[in-house]
Amino acid sequence: MQLATIGFEFGDSNFVVNKTTELNDIRQYLDLWTGTIHSQYSVGQHLVQVITVAHPDQDLIAFHIKSKLLESNQIKIRIRLPAPTGLWKDVGNHWNSATPRQSTYSVIPNGVDIRHQLDTNFYVIQLRWKGKGSFSEKSPDYFVFQPESARDFECSIRFVPAIENPDLPSFSQTLLASKKHWKSFWLSGEAIDFAGSQDPRAFELERRAILSQYLTRIQCGSDQPPQETGLTYNSWFGRPHLEMYWWHALHVALWGRPELMEKSLNWFFKSLGPAKDLARRQGYQGARWQKMTDTEANESPSSVGSFLIWQQPHVIYLCEILYKLSPKPGLLAKYQNLVFETADFMADYLAWDSLHKNYRLGSGLIPAQESHDPMKTVNPTLNWHTGIGR
Repeated sequence: MQLATIGFEFGDSNFVVNKTTELNDIRQYLDLWTGTIHSQYSVGQHLVQVITVAHPDQDLIAFHIKSKLLESNQIKIRIRLPAPTGLWKDVGNHWNSATPRQSTYSVIPNGVDIRHQLDTNFYVIQLRWKGKGSFSEKSPDYFVFQPESARDFECSIRFVPAIENPDLPSFSQTLLASKKHWKSFWLSGEAIDFAGSQDPRAFELERRAILSQYLTRIQCGSDQPPQETGLTYNSWFGRPHLEMYWWHALHVALWGRPELMEKSLNWFFKSLGPAKDLARRQGYQGARWQKMTDTEANESPSSVGSFLIWQQPHVIYLCEILYKLSPKPGLLAKYQNLVFETADFMADYLAWDSLHKNYRLGSGLIPAQESHDPMKTVNPTLNWHTGIGR
């Protein structure tokens, strides 16, 4: 779900931002070493500077704003709570919905807690700020905070299932935690360095390799497999995608950080029961890993997913890589059941072709193109993704 959209509203009764008052002189960059985003632009003739940072251990963002528009009360913080679209892609701008929902809020010194009930889902948005200001509900699920006159403004926003701790890390505390986290990340694992290369492509290749490590850390370092598009935007109905998991997870370990891959690999223990149920329902032994699931590993309805098998060997491959990088006896004991159940299905899935005297894959599967009749498809190329094919 899209929990909230957070942004600015500029202007007052004497200065209104519209289509003729555009943002100009836009400059934004991401500092990979500290995990901070620096944004700068002009609203009319007024400069706005923002530093945004995410906390490494909490579902929290914090930001620092500096602008003369703050001094004249012409910047407001806007928080809007969208409803799910129920579509393949949800960009978080669905405001008019029949989905049952209700928001309430309580103001405390230098903060507010917004309680949001969305159908059967409940969560709390906690805001804490430095300085003074006024908070109001502009319309249902639409909140605005107006900082009082000041040269700069700091705010932290956290998402929690329920209020357990009223205190939030400040902007400076969040920034410090982010700097410490990313310094530790970059000083661990492996890197790539083409210094001294005469090839004109060297710098760009190095830049992409470093940026990819950052992007996959923030999007694929959770305790469950990510969506196919990671966290770039909410696609595939927000479901974990086991068919793409190999690409999301493998390189993290190969760059020398196997503990990040193992976080999400452990999710397969939760998924093992439903995977075995799926195989048993179809008449097979072992565990058949689903194409895509919800977060509790329940299979999602799909006319394609039920026939896909290329995600099947990923668990074996990733467990093998994990053991090669850290050959500890405890790892063998920990993952042996996942490996054996995976292999049992793979062996049982093969069908003996008495005419050609060999084993075959199919019929009843979909190849990579996802466009051929599954009941007429046999032995598509590299359908296990790790070498088993025609």
